[in-house]
Amino acid sequence: PAFLRPSTPEAGAQWAYVERNTDPATSLVSATEGASVTSLAGIGHAIKATLAAHRLNFVNGQELFRRVTALIEAGARIPVVDAGMSISTRTGRPTTEPADESLAPYRAALELVSWSYPALRGIAVKELARWSDAELTTPEPGVNPTSRGSVTPLRTASDILQRAATIPEDDRQ
Repeated sequence: PAFLRPSTPEAGAQWAYVERNTDPATSLVSATEGASVTSLAGIGHAIKATLAAHRLNFVNGQELFRRVTALIEAGARIPVVDAGMSISTRTGRPTTEPADESLAPYRAALELVSWSYPALRGIAVKELARWSDAELTTPEPGVNPTSRGSVTPLRTASDILQRAATIPEDDRQ
């Protein structure tokens, strides 16, 4: 199908965005054109974009391995307490600004890597384990996100699994 061909203009434009907005020192991709911040969710999106680029032959296996490893390593340097913070693409360190995003895209990307790419499974599983019961969070508006209690829990992995266990088999999709 046309949407799977590497010459697809939309896919090429999306990958060009990633390339233009990737900081060469950290491998982090800016959340918006020309910005210098991202988030753990943004790292997850960048991982998934790199996996797609590999499937579309925009990057080879070595480049996939290099980029995804660098992105996971960048995520691994973020302390759990700073999960809801924006991350400087220049330094790879949390900023003082809330990211207003959840961990779900990051964790989903790590799961995808761990299932689909044996050469990257070890680093992905190790990082995923660090977040296995971390709360999916969003910063509270107007609250200093570096203060204790400034994050509203959405769900923990345990809550999600417990809730899934209570859904009748016929209602699961």
